[in-house]
Amino acid sequence: MNKQKVAFGVSIFALAGAAVAAGWGCSSSGTTSPYSATSSSSSSGAMSTSSSSGSGSSSGGGSSSSGAGSSSSGGAGTTLLIDDGTGTGNQIAGYWYTFSDRTVPNSEPSVLAVLADGGNPPGTINPLEGTAYTGSTVQATLGDGTQAFYREFQAAGESTWGCGFGMDFSSHQPTGSDVVPFNNCPGSPPPYELPDGSTTIFNDTLLDAGTVGIVLPYDASQWTGVQFWIATLGASPAALTSVVVNIDDDQTSPWGGTCGACVASASTTAPFECSNSWALKIAATPTWTQFKVPFASMKPDSNWNNQGLVKGGIHANKLYNLHWKFETNGTPLPAVDVGVATVEFYL
Repeated sequence: MNKQKVAFGVSIFALAGAAVAAGWGCSSSGTTSPYSATSSSSSSGAMSTSSSSGSGSSSGGGSSSSGAGSSSSGGAGTTLLIDDGTGTGNQIAGYWYTFSDRTVPNSEPSVLAVLADGGNPPGTINPLEGTAYTGSTVQATLGDGTQAFYREFQAAGESTWGCGFGMDFSSHQPTGSDVVPFNNCPGSPPPYELPDGSTTIFNDTLLDAGTVGIVLPYDASQWTGVQFWIATLGASPAALTSVVVNIDDDQTSPWGGTCGACVASASTTAPFECSNSWALKIAATPTWTQFKVPFASMKPDSNWNNQGLVKGGIHANKLYNLHWKFETNGTPLPAVDVGVATVEFYL
């Protein structure tokens, strides 16, 4: 799914961010979202940054994985390393990707959407949707003085709902016979068909290309939330006042089987559109700052909240992805250059 991994390898653009018209995992409305920017706490205190690469195991079907990534030395099991900014995958069997409003939602390989005039949606993004998302080659000095590799993301000009980057917590290599919930949707109106009319928007037979992964639920119920370091980058880094941190669970991900993977509008009756990603809004500055995002503080995006989801209702035992998203609504997105380092679960 265009939003997916890179390990089986290449990014797949963001299921929850993949919405050109559907707004999956994104807010395409101009109204203000209710997430509190003060709900996540920044910290400049010491944080252990384990770089060991223990990987977790995942199983097929609907079972959750709880990979055995590396714990920090700050205390037995006080954190679990999710990503250390190296390679194309994280430390718990998931992979990184970018996503934007330029592509057909959930298309894999990523396919640029075609506008009424025959052109493609505006905008630039780096790494490109559908390409391998590697970490940095140099280390950054974080706010606590430690050094860490990081993931850099750049974009500008998107104008429908925006763009973002992130990872799936866990996935497995496709077999060619996996059930892909958003393929061959009934009626297959856009955005569920490719420009050539095909309704198989997610090609899970590209085993030799190593670009497709089937997303699995990940059990993070023993943790309080996720934490990471973030900073704006570039020659003249500017502060970003609105970075939306999104997590999808089995209630909000089209892979979860609860919401309607083929529903293309904000339905008021079940099945509901898969657009209510759990969210918390933060800010980023040129100073590397650590943010903690407690699961209990995350709220569904109210612009699409027809499922009756409420703050703290996230199913931490069935998480699918973690995204950082940059929103717009009709106005070209200003240039974004941001990095994220040392992503962990914490108690």
